[in-house]
Amino acid sequence: MSAESYAFFITISGIENDANLDNNQSSFSITLTETEHDIVLSAFDAPLEARSQAEEVALPVTIENGGANDETVEFILTDLTSESTIGSESFTLDAGEKSAVSSTWNTESASLGTHQLEARVQPVTGETAITNNVSLAEYNYYRARSRRDGKRGAVRSARGEFQRTVLHQSLFAEYGCGR
Repeated sequence: MSAESYAFFITISGIENDANLDNNQSSFSITLTETEHDIVLSAFDAPLEARSQAEEVALPVTIENGGANDETVEFILTDLTSESTIGSESFTLDAGEKSAVSSTWNTESASLGTHQLEARVQPVTGETAITNNVSLAEYNYYRARSRRDGKRGAVRSARGEFQRTVLHQSLFAEYGCGR
């Protein structure tokens, strides 16, 4: 849909024993306007595997300018579990432009267990659609241990899957079901 007015007409029919058919119709119109300011965090790719301590983990994010104006974007990546900033960056996006940003998480001081990671772009002046400015990922971090075959590797769950759940893409963590 482009930025213009649209009219909608709704009729409900087939209602048994409906004596008043005049109230079964309605109409309304809406006018869409181009969004002036809208920064969108469109992808947050938390890693697919558990890592050993002190390993650096790349956390790529894609940010888009869905608005009609050039904007200065303030991006921050936080480990909510430890209340620490993993990375931040400020840059300019032209209207309609998309940019890939990657922060590196050094897990040396990270505690073992589940970490909730938050990727966020700060709302720009005049932006009203801000629910698309944040994305969360749950990352289960375990120390590498020796396997029965004597090799070292990432700890796997009983089902053999890596321990990772992206909260906005999966119900895996909530319900414990497979993918």
